[in-house]
Amino acid sequence: LRFETYENIVRGSVGTSMIQGIGDPSFLRGLAGELRALEAPLNGTDPAPNITIEPANLSHKVTSHQGKTYILATNCGPIATGNWDWNIDIKHSGRASHTGDSVNTMWPQPGGVRIHGFRGMPMPEMIQPGDKIIQYVYLDPDDKPDWAMLAVRGDGRFMHNVVLGDFDYESFRADLGNILMYTELNHSVWHEIFYVVDDPTYERAVKVMGRKFADGLKAGSDAGRATVDRIAYQAEHFFPLGKRPAAGSWHRIEIDTDQVGLTGKLVDGFAYLSKGGDAHWDYTALQRNGKTARIFCEDTVGIDRALLPDVKINVPGLTKGTKIKVLFEQRTITAQDGYFTDDFVGIDTYGHEAYAVEGDMMGYVKDPDRELPRMMPSGYGYNYGPTSVHIYEIQD
Repeated sequence: LRFETYENIVRGSVGTSMIQGIGDPSFLRGLAGELRALEAPLNGTDPAPNITIEPANLSHKVTSHQGKTYILATNCGPIATGNWDWNIDIKHSGRASHTGDSVNTMWPQPGGVRIHGFRGMPMPEMIQPGDKIIQYVYLDPDDKPDWAMLAVRGDGRFMHNVVLGDFDYESFRADLGNILMYTELNHSVWHEIFYVVDDPTYERAVKVMGRKFADGLKAGSDAGRATVDRIAYQAEHFFPLGKRPAAGSWHRIEIDTDQVGLTGKLVDGFAYLSKGGDAHWDYTALQRNGKTARIFCEDTVGIDRALLPDVKINVPGLTKGTKIKVLFEQRTITAQDGYFTDDFVGIDTYGHEAYAVEGDMMGYVKDPDRELPRMMPSGYGYNYGPTSVHIYEIQD
């Protein structure tokens, strides 16, 4: 809860949760003591120094209050969805490309669609007019897909999607592709749809359980599908980029963010889909004024954790020997000339709640007569790894 609370503050949230004792006014079991002490410092309006962090895009918030600089930083990473398979032999740049598929073994590749991706990336990027998103894709010559899709999450919704190849939204919907996208890329989807009953499943349910039971299952499935149709994807959310490129070589995708409605929106996630075959993906990046402004994904999902033991925080004007307080940790750090370093590896705070969907998924029932509906995931748990939060106080 401490990690999530402070990460939410970095992202602009306000207020205090009272669940699990977090609102205890003391320092015994809750955060209220810390949060009350930090209320003014973390909301300071004085000009703050322009700090930079290495590795770039580590989640952080910088404020200045009553002659002191405060830096709140976490090692928060994105939530990866699906099984990611890294390939060091097929790559456009860096160390490897990636392909992947859903972890849902109860509903494997509906309509032949494969999907993997990530969402909730820290320090999301505000898209400016003229920005472009660059992506490289390699279609497997031995398993050529009908189409390949890059889905982009803007302002929390995967509604900015581009497709190469023979894609028709109504066919995609008929194959339940929109349901797959919605349930893989969002959290707690049982509020809208809990399971699907496709035609083969319905026919089997009639034989095993009887038509009345099968009709009841199908009615529930149809209601969920109607909800997703209403609140999520429409044909206009999918933008054609042309014919399927030749297999066996890298193809550059260039998205005009103005044309797909991303200008002015925060981008914090991507998904990679293909139908009827496999595609390898590499180098998802933002291009601004002809230069690379940010690499969203290349060799890792989120910041490479190998870089977290020695994070460098650059503070303009910081003098060597300055003692930096690490609040609520009973320690100080001695600064170097213009910077200080700290460990952001973290500790395992999620335990079995991490990767929850892989361990849950309604038990991964393999007997086709026991669980006839194709169940939806309950939402991928936080799976970036051990968590870390540090709050620094520097006397100006």
